[in-house]
Amino acid sequence: MDVDKSLRQLRERADSTLLRDVVFSVEMEQKILSKINKQKKQGALSPILYAAAFLMIGLAVWKWVPLGEEHRLSNQPERSETILPGAAWNPPVLWQPSPEQTGTYDNKPFHYFGEKPVRIITGELYEKQTQKVMWLLNGPFAEEVELVAISAEGKRVNLGKWRVADPLYDADGHFPSGIALPTPGIWKLQVLSNGKYIGHVFVEVKPGVAPANRDLVEPLIMAYIKTHEAFAWLGEDQDITIDVLGVESPNAETKRVYAWVKGLSKDPLRSSGISAPAAFDIWYDGSEYKVVGHRMPEDGNRYWSSIQEIFPENIVQMIKHRSGAEK
Repeated sequence: MDVDKSLRQLRERADSTLLRDVVFSVEMEQKILSKINKQKKQGALSPILYAAAFLMIGLAVWKWVPLGEEHRLSNQPERSETILPGAAWNPPVLWQPSPEQTGTYDNKPFHYFGEKPVRIITGELYEKQTQKVMWLLNGPFAEEVELVAISAEGKRVNLGKWRVADPLYDADGHFPSGIALPTPGIWKLQVLSNGKYIGHVFVEVKPGVAPANRDLVEPLIMAYIKTHEAFAWLGEDQDITIDVLGVESPNAETKRVYAWVKGLSKDPLRSSGISAPAAFDIWYDGSEYKVVGHRMPEDGNRYWSSIQEIFPENIVQMIKHRSGAEK
């Protein structure tokens, strides 16, 4: 048997399957070849045993040789996420949002993302803002399932446990949920039943403010500024503009809005105005959304320190950029 030729063939096969994340150095190959030749002298190896010997030695080296000495992992980012039972880690470079598809049930079309056994019906997702999601599951699954989100960087977010309801469309069960993910990028939404992985969907979380949230909060803030006593010094006839920088909405009932507010009185006798960042708290009282309070940075040498107390880091950076542009 041509040992060198067989070794090359086995390596090519292993590189594309079991050992695809391992890079063999010349020294490693020599060690493996030496061990195989030694075993060959002791007795002829059948092709199957030959392959098994190669793979076992390769796996042993992969498992026990310290990192950096004789092998390296391919460009797979460092991650803190523990792989869930039954699930496999996919290199984030391969992660793409699940495409939207169209199904038909009872001669009526419906749109969804993902593949059986786990699919979702939802709109666009934006960072830190709750979005309604309808989950479609095909069995088997328990009466209650758990949702887990994992980012391409390995960050894990537990999205709670949910009771599965009756069939919907062509799914064996369904349930509605609201989810908010902390950072933009590609996320894998996994479903667990009795602690075991049953399926997932990839979604893209966009940066910025969802158009629906912007349309909701801007008129609320405008009305608040025109009627709240803290802004009364601008007078009744005001020229107000609001630039929403970010929204945090951990659930459907509460929102915190970060905005840049510009206000100027149209009264020629009033020369004062305002141009500053502010945070507004908005609550749903059971019938409508209302602004229930606000915070603005302090004057003087407390200006930047108070900004850091009020706003998250990404908004602080936007404020710094905006402040520099307006100087």
